[in-house]
Formats: sequence, structure tokens, C-alpha cells
Amino acid sequence: MKKLLIAPFLFLIKVYQTLISPITPATCRYQPTCSH
Repeated sequence: MKKLLIAPFLFLIKVYQTLISPITPATCRYQPTCSH
């Protein structure tokens, strides 16, 4: 049951990382060590 609640959020994060993140400028102040 818990996985059903978490799955949509993980999907949205994956979509953001693959589609939105590459076209936005890097805004992380810890550039070399910012997690992906």
C-alpha cells in the first residue's frame, strides 16, 4: 500500500529530472556536489 502512495511522486521526480532540469539553468549553490 505504501508503494502505491510513493510511486506517483517518484514518477514526477523522474519526469522533472529528465525533462525540466536539463533546460533550466543550474541554481545549486553547491555545484560540484549537488545531488541529481
